[in-house]
Amino acid sequence: MNYLVAAVVAVAAGWLARWLWLGFLQYRRVKHYMDLLPGDKPRPFPVGHYGMLSSKHDEWFRDVYALFQRVRATSPLGVFQFWLGPFPYAVLTKGVAAETVLSSSRHIEKGRDYDFLRPWLASGLLTSSGEKWRSRRKFLTPAFHFHILNDFLEVFYEQSVVLVQQLTARAGAEADAFDIYPFITRCTLDIISETAMGKKINAQTNSESEYVKAVYSVSDIIFDRMIRPTMIWDPIFYTLGRGQQFKRDLKTLHDFTDRVIEERRSGGGDQRRSSAQPTPPAGGGKRGPRMAFLDSLLQARTEDGQLLDNASIREEVDTFMFEGHDTTAAAANFAVYLLGGHPDVQEKARQEVDAVFGRSTRCPTVEDLKSLPYLEKVIKETLRLFPSVPFITRKVNEDFHIGEHLIPAGSSILVYIYAMHRDEDVFPEPHKFDPDRFDTAGEGGGDAFSTAFDYVPFSAGPRNCIGQRFALMEEKTILSTLLRHFTVESLVPLEDFTVQGQLITRPVQGVRVRLHKRIN
Repeated sequence: MNYLVAAVVAVAAGWLARWLWLGFLQYRRVKHYMDLLPGDKPRPFPVGHYGMLSSKHDEWFRDVYALFQRVRATSPLGVFQFWLGPFPYAVLTKGVAAETVLSSSRHIEKGRDYDFLRPWLASGLLTSSGEKWRSRRKFLTPAFHFHILNDFLEVFYEQSVVLVQQLTARAGAEADAFDIYPFITRCTLDIISETAMGKKINAQTNSESEYVKAVYSVSDIIFDRMIRPTMIWDPIFYTLGRGQQFKRDLKTLHDFTDRVIEERRSGGGDQRRSSAQPTPPAGGGKRGPRMAFLDSLLQARTEDGQLLDNASIREEVDTFMFEGHDTTAAAANFAVYLLGGHPDVQEKARQEVDAVFGRSTRCPTVEDLKSLPYLEKVIKETLRLFPSVPFITRKVNEDFHIGEHLIPAGSSILVYIYAMHRDEDVFPEPHKFDPDRFDTAGEGGGDAFSTAFDYVPFSAGPRNCIGQRFALMEEKTILSTLLRHFTVESLVPLEDFTVQGQLITRPVQGVRVRLHKRIN
């Protein structure tokens, strides 16, 4: 028996030694090629650039941006090395470099950072890769058909009206300034809940909802893990970190989604048009139950003709809730802030809205939204300055080149959208808010950039955001509804306005505004 134990120990030790040796050889190779990239040299393994960055969320984001501002001139292609602790990244800060990755059908596997989302989203559309991702993308695309999105306009408007009702008490000549961010965020949460799940959670009128609290808590904990080296490994996170809170929040989120799926399967969860809508949509007539994304998933079949099981449906519904909530909230909030700080732009947008709606309170139609091109430019410029997702990452599974730089297998790519959108070679006066920079150029139309990958608020290529049309329609509806009722005044100048890049871009101090009721 002792000989057997000794043999097992020897085999295990040999296997471990071989594993460590191969890992060392790969690390040495990756480090060799990463050291050839421009950028500040990292501190010794496993610290990397961690020692140069704050652990506070807002300061961390500013430190990263300052790091690449400092070395920008050393790389015409905008490619830099960055070590997030022991993990190597090639950071891309120009569209010409990002195109190599984003346009490729080979580099589509999301980076290791997305692994922290898996306890919540499992392997849904955002986090999956390979054949599963291709299959899911194929059968989820019809859920975003314009006929389905058109029906969602009622939801967008109904919840925008609730938002106006919530804000009216805060508006007036004598009203105090306040942070509008949580109000708009709860509005978008109500919208995505009803459109994704067909379920009203009434976040705007019940902000103490356990589900609402859990959404915010989980998002904060996930980003905290991403930037704290001590919290990367599960045993440490669940023992010494906020792991137990994370588990409780996930149970709240998953239990809620599971209940809604079961209700919808049994036919007990249908949501008919709310009586809160002040006027019926253009065209009149009553409609049956709205079709939520969940209904599309319940009816969808895989390529082999099988219906999705509950676990597969839950991961996609949870993904819709995650991707379609905070991202649109951030965009709408930043747009309100920028309009409030630029009265001339706000007046031009209001005139356009008035030309379409007059002083009516009717629900917008698709044609109405198409008749708001200047408001769309405001949203586009907002997403340039403050992209909802500040960076995305991809795994590098095989060597490839970006210009003269070899990006080695075993590293990761970080597409730094926030920096790309502030590239002065593409966007003159990049820190200036100027919606007119999105005027189309030439007979073929299209924005006047050197490449389609200079501006990627919804990513680009095969893994672009499937819900970008949904998001733009929602943001146009919210903003046009607010402009029909209020004039907004921002209190913090743009040069003093600070943001932090978590899972999404957020304002550090909120969005402090003063609202004035329109009297004409």
